[in-house]
Amino acid sequence: MSSYEEKKQKRIEYYKEKAEKLEQESDRLAGESKRMMDAIPTGQLCPSRFRGQ
Repeated sequence: MSSYEEKKQKRIEYYKEKAEKLEQESDRLAGESKRMMDAIPTGQLCPSRFRGQ
């Protein structure tokens, strides 16, 4: 394999690993967001909407 192809393959592997880590972080944050939303009762009024703003 030529030097160019080796560098190209290393870049591909680097970005695949990075994408995998970011996808895991995204899934973690989505789960955290869902848990936060589940803690808010349906139909709860937002106080700022009734202060005349």
